[in-house]
Amino acid sequence: MILILSLVLAFVFGYFCVLSLSHYVNYRKYLHKYPGPRCYPIIGNTFHFARGTGLIPSLMKCKKKYGDIVHCMLPFSQRLFLTGAKPVETLLSSTTLLEKPLIYKFFHPWLGLGLLTGSGARWKHIRKLLTPAFHFKILKQFIDIFDKQGNILINILEKCDGKEVDVFPYIALCSLDIICGTFRYLFVFITNCLQRRP
Repeated sequence: MILILSLVLAFVFGYFCVLSLSHYVNYRKYLHKYPGPRCYPIIGNTFHFARGTGLIPSLMKCKKKYGDIVHCMLPFSQRLFLTGAKPVETLLSSTTLLEKPLIYKFFHPWLGLGLLTGSGARWKHIRKLLTPAFHFKILKQFIDIFDKQGNILINILEKCDGKEVDVFPYIALCSLDIICGTFRYLFVFITNCLQRRP
């Protein structure tokens, strides 16, 4: 029994090694022109990102060293990390890159096929329906709300002068206040979550 289990595990490990190597060779011809830390087959840049500083600080060091587009390889996958405005704008304004990666299929039973998880023609159709809702003329009427809530957030963060602060809860509450503030045009609904935070 242990022999069979060992053989199965060895086969699975070997399969993933061969798969990783084939991905490494196939993608390398496209991605080798982009700079990044040295990649090793199978493990990629795992040791580079596992040094204890965390993923985001490691990527910021790579941005400083290699520029706005950084090529990295994680186990069994290669990635381009876009950290500058121009590359991100180019990617997001593309009309040819509409297919979502395979990982999004895991979200289909939970989220369905909407703007977040949909691909191709369906995504294009949903996007076409939603785009007019975010036109500048429509958003312009909410600028006073954005400004007011942004100033409240700035005032709160200025009080934390010199201290390390987790900004996520503050930004989440500010976003909630902005969303609820835009509903004020339809309902009388004032939250002030950011000002009443614990």
